[in-house]
Amino acid sequence: MEKLKTVNGIDYYLADSSAVDNIVEVDQQCFPSELRAPTNFFTKVITAFPDGTFLAMQGPAPVGYFCNMFVDDEYVKRLEEFLRSSPVLPVPKSRGKNLLHESIGITQRKQNIAKELILCTEGIIKRYGIKRLVAVLETPQGDNLTERLQFNTIKVVRTPVGESKIKTRSPDGFIELVREVL
Repeated sequence: MEKLKTVNGIDYYLADSSAVDNIVEVDQQCFPSELRAPTNFFTKVITAFPDGTFLAMQGPAPVGYFCNMFVDDEYVKRLEEFLRSSPVLPVPKSRGKNLLHESIGITQRKQNIAKELILCTEGIIKRYGIKRLVAVLETPQGDNLTERLQFNTIKVVRTPVGESKIKTRSPDGFIELVREVL
């Protein structure tokens, strides 16, 4: 894994396949079983988008992750269809100009871990000319976080395990807003 930064004793990494077990450990602590992604999902995402997943570690313990996928407009249009069959989204076959914030898991609510993980996306937003940020929210915590970051709800979808909100926003001013409000 490539170490990106250390903030308040937390190390932040660009995750690679060696991080999957740590990501799964955080996922299991943060989400009920019906919302957890299978291990092979994270392996597929990291393989398809090696620059989109970030891991936070405090010493040897994983304390957070942020998993992102680069999706095209057609994928975004099909989100409702995907969600109606499963809360775990399929890994797209090609890279698009939308950054889908697929999942964020944080085991500690202190030390601004969510903020620092989200800030890890600054480079990829600029490097790939991301035109839209997309999030799918299934928990009240995720919904609250995206409200604070000025995402707009475009659709509420009934899934096999509950309700999901599809939200979007422009990347313009996003990183600055993350720094201000989190």
